[in-house]
Amino acid sequence: MFLAAILFPLWGLGGLHAQSVIDFGYCGANAGGGTNLTWMLYSDSTLVIDGYGYMMDYRSVVGIYNPPWENYRSQIQAIIIGNNITNIGYGAFLNYGSLTYIIIGNNVRIIGGYAFYQCKGLTSITIPNSVTDIGRESFGLCSNLSSLTIHAITPPTLNTMYDGVFYNVPDTISVYVPCESIQAYRDSAGWNYFSNYIGFMDTTFIYDTVCPNTVYNSNGFNVPAIAGTYYDTLQNTNGCDSIIELNLVVHAPSVPTVISASICQGDIYSDSNFTDLTLSGTYYDTLKNINGCDSVIELILTINPAFFYAYIDTIYCGEVYNDNNFTNLTQTGIYYDTLQATNSCDSIIELTLTVIGVGIVEASYELQVTSYEIYDMLGRKAPFNSPEGGKYSPPWKLSVAEVSEGLGEALPAGIYILRIKTNQGIIIKKLITLNK
Repeated sequence: MFLAAILFPLWGLGGLHAQSVIDFGYCGANAGGGTNLTWMLYSDSTLVIDGYGYMMDYRSVVGIYNPPWENYRSQIQAIIIGNNITNIGYGAFLNYGSLTYIIIGNNVRIIGGYAFYQCKGLTSITIPNSVTDIGRESFGLCSNLSSLTIHAITPPTLNTMYDGVFYNVPDTISVYVPCESIQAYRDSAGWNYFSNYIGFMDTTFIYDTVCPNTVYNSNGFNVPAIAGTYYDTLQNTNGCDSIIELNLVVHAPSVPTVISASICQGDIYSDSNFTDLTLSGTYYDTLKNINGCDSVIELILTINPAFFYAYIDTIYCGEVYNDNNFTNLTQTGIYYDTLQATNSCDSIIELTLTVIGVGIVEASYELQVTSYEIYDMLGRKAPFNSPEGGKYSPPWKLSVAEVSEGLGEALPAGIYILRIKTNQGIIIKKLITLNK
């Protein structure tokens, strides 16, 4: 219940609910931290303090205490003070160099001394009209302040001891106060330190969120997605300005979701985000997360090769073929076998088998070659085939053995398939040549 009570009144959104809690505890008025106030630090570096009544002082005549969030000094970037808190403790956020913006609840009456001393990351501060007292050097050494907005018609009392509340803050920054109170601020002790007062009739407060790496262009603003407080000034007819104050929070960036997948050569990859992919590579798809911001899916796709082997062989009628992963073949034809490769992709073996008829090897006269063709083991025709007529005019007087022997000497080392046409038919032979 604590989280909901803080976020809905201040932000008007559930944006911070998605952040995880890093640490939490108590920080009430009693020494050691009373239970009337609680604190939570979220993963987006926002410290939220909520509850009822007084916050504990951390620098006083009674003693010096470290705030319970002290270990996160360099991490805290934003502070939200709840609407039911009545004071900000003495020295509560002293020297928080990473702090870039604060939201002070609309019931805070006292800002303790040194509360935001030396918070050099602050560039603008808004003080609600409930504040009546500001302790000494509360904003001392906040040297990068460029604007200050105070909604109190009666100037809050400033403790001017030592170097004053705004020690080392440039006296020329823009100070926005209610139009009818400009002179009162100029005449008030401590407030007369500033020279550039700008009156406004009313102020519109906007609390909104934006996605990272975008531009916020709503409510009349056009600013990059950088957390902070922004102002727009409208001129009224009576010469006093109306102020629009935007308190902007940037959603935490989404971490890309990385998916690795693989398919076999010739297959098509598709899933709920990617379709019809056939090439290895890295692919991206952009979705919207629960905050409406871009969320990237990265797919690393690998194409595993599928292998194809082609063999051409021959047997005589009556023989049985048992080779190249085939068994018990006796008929002419084209046969296929599928093997499982180590990458889970199928390898295909193709066998072209020719059965030679009876009687060819028993011919009473010697076979004579009329032409031949040469193929490699993948079934590709070699470019040095002999057409009929070829180098020697038919009828050739060469035997099959002579042709095989001659090609064996002429061809580079390798395995070849010879398709030899003879005066008694076609013979298919496998030829293995060795390195010369």
